[in-house]
Amino acid sequence: MTKTIVGAILAATSLLAGCQTHSQTAEPTLTPVATTTVTDTLGVIPRFTNDIWPAINVYNGAPGQNSPGDRQFIKIKAKDIGQDASRRLEEAARKLGVVQEGGQVQPHIMRDGQGLRLADVALSALNSPSAVLQVCYTYTADTRRTIKDPPDLKPFSSEATVELRKTDNWYLYAITNDHVVQGCPASPKV
Repeated sequence: MTKTIVGAILAATSLLAGCQTHSQTAEPTLTPVATTTVTDTLGVIPRFTNDIWPAINVYNGAPGQNSPGDRQFIKIKAKDIGQDASRRLEEAARKLGVVQEGGQVQPHIMRDGQGLRLADVALSALNSPSAVLQVCYTYTADTRRTIKDPPDLKPFSSEATVELRKTDNWYLYAITNDHVVQGCPASPKV
C-alpha cells in the first residue's frame, strides 16, 4: 500500500511539474541598429563600409573646400543630386558626431577630432536604384562647458539613416535622422 501511495504522489508531482509554465527572462540586447531582413543582393553594404563611410569620415574631419576630405567626398556623392540637396548632404556629413548644437549659453559639443568609428550597419530597404541603411557609429566628444575649462572627453554613440542611389555604382544621396543613442552593438559587417 505504501508503494502505491508513494507511486501516486510521484506521478501527480510529475504531472504538475510538467504543466507548470516556466517564465524565461530574456537578456536585453543593445541593438540601436536593428538587424535587417533585407538581403543585400547588390553589394550595398560592402560599398558603404569600404568606400562611402571612409570618405564621409575624412570629410567630417576636414571638410574644407578642395581639401583631401572634400575631394574624396565628391567621389562618393550621387551625381544626380540637386544643388540644395547637395548642400544639405554636405552639412549632414559635417554634423555627424555633434552631440549638441551650440547656443548663447551652451557651447557646441562635438567629436574630438579622432574620427567616427562605424560600429553597425543594417540594410533597411533595397529597391534599386535606391537603398536605405541604418548606421550606428561611435566617437569621443569634448563636453567641457567653456573653452577655458579642461577637456572633458566622453564616449558617445549615434545612429543615422543613410540613403544611397545607384548609377554605375552606389553613391551617397542623403544622411538624415542623425541622433545620439545609448550604444552600438558590435557587428561583423563592419
